[in-house]
Amino acid sequence: DGYGCSIKINYVIDEYELLVNNKPSENTEFPKYFKIAQQNNEYLNSKQYKRDAKYWKEKFTKIPKPVFQKKFENQTPNAGRHSISISSTDRNIIDTLTEKTSANIAQFSIAALSIYFGKTSNQKDFTIGVPTHNRGSRIERKTLGMFSSILPYKGEYDDELTLSELLTSIKQEQRKDYRHR
Repeated sequence: DGYGCSIKINYVIDEYELLVNNKPSENTEFPKYFKIAQQNNEYLNSKQYKRDAKYWKEKFTKIPKPVFQKKFENQTPNAGRHSISISSTDRNIIDTLTEKTSANIAQFSIAALSIYFGKTSNQKDFTIGVPTHNRGSRIERKTLGMFSSILPYKGEYDDELTLSELLTSIKQEQRKDYRHR
């Protein structure tokens, strides 16, 4: 993942600086990915795992319908990217709103998607996959390896909520979700 790449790049930079300055290599030893994998396996047999599983099962007793439907049975998914520019005025409005609600840009994006899908799909319940770096501990933040995962955000579109109220709701739900990842 990107976080792991930055660890490796910083290591190379540090080693290069030592070499250029005629200093001996520190032979940095990274925490072992295998040890973290073992801890994750132990988690699967823990009380915390049972609590987390209960939380997610209760949250997803009813799974929202997909907002994207296949048009043809044999259709293969296509990936792509579409970019738009945001004016500095609009960016200032977004920054002010996220600052006012203590939300981040990812939560603002979830709000925008919720509003869009709520208005265009006639659905009120959504699940949106939110990428996370999934490095909760100090050791994990120093370990080379892939930790990224997707955390499901389950939300409800309510056209009575203001954008500020929606952002606050998203933030509160995500705070609960992060405790059970």
